[in-house]
Amino acid sequence: MKIKAVIIDDEPNNIELLKVLIEQTNIQLLVADSFLDFNEALDYLNYNKIDALFLDIRLKDHTGFELYANLVNKPEVIFTTAYAGYAFQAIKVDPVDYLLKPIDRNELSKAIDKLINRISLKREIEESYALEKITIESINKKIHLIHIEDILYLKAENTSCNLFFKDGVKLVIKKGIQLFEEEYTKHFYRCHRSYLINVSNVSSVLKREKMVELFGHLIPVSSLRMNELVRRVSNLKTPNS
Repeated sequence: MKIKAVIIDDEPNNIELLKVLIEQTNIQLLVADSFLDFNEALDYLNYNKIDALFLDIRLKDHTGFELYANLVNKPEVIFTTAYAGYAFQAIKVDPVDYLLKPIDRNELSKAIDKLINRISLKREIEESYALEKITIESINKKIHLIHIEDILYLKAENTSCNLFFKDGVKLVIKKGIQLFEEEYTKHFYRCHRSYLINVSNVSSVLKREKMVELFGHLIPVSSLRMNELVRRVSNLKTPNS
């Protein structure tokens, strides 16, 4: 199992040292990128899916807590800091670990083991979710057996509903969007009067544009429903959600 990680720290030497320690500690962990700048890191993380974040807390004019709060898709996080005083505040983020600089190799190894265990459990749950199937009747009265994970979103069309899939297929179904929402509310969210999206397939949430992206499809989001959408997407981070 490969785990993609990103390091964020405002000191280049700290980044290079941590990269070396990670490479020496566990071959399952791949450092996909690293950032010194808060805004560059935020942009990257909101448009790229990663598994883990090694996050410094003091970042010049910002904090690691600020960055994490502004992430749409929240990865697992290991805090790396020279300050013990932020530990209580860090608990609210539910981090994998809180490592004090200079980073101890043995403590890092233990933290990575915990990280791998947590992500393994999360992936098992996601795979189980992907196996869930539902039966849907199309407008031509044909019954389809469908994996929920394959559905991107639904769009209301008068008395029927268009169902859009990852592979580009579109299916017109008899069930209205309201009934579909009520029956499968665990997996779907009504982000707009005419749209119901599969929350697990959200690639990014564009708050300023009031849009949500699902595998390249841009779907409008009602202003009143944006905060709840962000909450639903963020809650996918933890296995208990």
